[in-house]
Amino acid sequence: MKDGLDVEGLFWLPQSPDDRVGGRLRFTASSGGELQLIGSLSSQTGLLDDYQIGRIYGLAGQRVLTLQNCSRKGQIVEPGLSRETYSVSTVFAGKASLSDPLLFSLMHIEIDHLEDWVGASLLKQAGIFDKIPLSEGPITLQYLKPLQPAVTSEHGTCQLLGTVTYDGRSIARKVIDLHAVLSIQFNQPVSFREVKETALSLQALVSVALDTPLSIKRLLVFEDEPVEPDRLVFDRLNATEIYSSFRGLETSISKEYYHPSEMLFAFENINGFSGIFQWLEVYRKYRLVVDMTTSHWYSPKLYAENRFTNALIASEALIRMEEQRQQISYSNKIKQRISGIPLFADILPDTNSWVEEVTQTRRDLVIHPGLQGEPDPWRLHVLAESLYFLVVILLLKKCGLPEPVFSEMANHRRYIWLSHQLQQEDNGDR
Repeated sequence: MKDGLDVEGLFWLPQSPDDRVGGRLRFTASSGGELQLIGSLSSQTGLLDDYQIGRIYGLAGQRVLTLQNCSRKGQIVEPGLSRETYSVSTVFAGKASLSDPLLFSLMHIEIDHLEDWVGASLLKQAGIFDKIPLSEGPITLQYLKPLQPAVTSEHGTCQLLGTVTYDGRSIARKVIDLHAVLSIQFNQPVSFREVKETALSLQALVSVALDTPLSIKRLLVFEDEPVEPDRLVFDRLNATEIYSSFRGLETSISKEYYHPSEMLFAFENINGFSGIFQWLEVYRKYRLVVDMTTSHWYSPKLYAENRFTNALIASEALIRMEEQRQQISYSNKIKQRISGIPLFADILPDTNSWVEEVTQTRRDLVIHPGLQGEPDPWRLHVLAESLYFLVVILLLKKCGLPEPVFSEMANHRRYIWLSHQLQQEDNGDR
């Protein structure tokens, strides 16, 4: 997923499996998918003006492709030859084409630095290579035995897996690479929309935990459970890989490793899988709040005003959803929330002054823009960061996390930096 897709193959419509057209399919998380054909598919429908094709099937190497939500965006007709270009919303790549309805019982997701968050030691348990035979070259294995006890909720079962690449020619079976994989087994088959929402939720959780934007590296889905537990899988015969427009980064992450001391919280701090399921519940209910709070990571070119406004609206939306009211007294409600969070209240020299400044800045930017002149960009940045931190704490509180998790956040670099900046501002000095 993170590396995208760039393949050449044959493509056809569901109703005309024998009429295949050659072309090239490219997909990136940031730009989406584009199919360039040497030939025409729309002529097979008999409706040359029909721009909405819907679904297209393809074959590239040994992978069968299912292209979903395709729209023709360009056509060139020349004597004896025509070319077409289609935009593609989502690509499913597997061993067989998919048919309606698209329902999946299991998903595996890999996220940047997931192994740092869960703890690399979990992936290095003794005995996992005992049954691996020697071979002529590197082999990628997926070890399906849970590395920690699985947790089951009303929505499904969560497991931690390890994708292991090792040197099959070495008697010592030298490990080349280790990757963590989160597996969600749904209690009943779910739509692609629910799979995608679950993937975005997990991406947001790990990003908040490491306090940095992260990308989804790979997302696999299964129509049926692929294998029984405690088995090694030497390929992914049952798996379908998804390429879709998830939130990606405009710049790559150069950092190689995140130490637990750099994290806002680690996997074990939130009680592992139990905390993950609690977060999934919070995300389903407050997705708008989470997405707005973290949007600056995936659009770093946002102006300071937009950064502040997004953080403010996220906090307002959270309160409205809690109160189940459209009209609220923002100042009073936000003060009530802060009074119940000593961790945040302690970094504010004066809660009333901070709330008054936030509401006044909101009026200056949203209600009466330009009336009081341009706001100080650095101060907007500090206010936006403090609002972001407040919303993150409120969301994590809803996950029922133990109090020591929040106490430890006082040692995090973001907390220390915020406290320093707010204290300096209170003294009239930056």
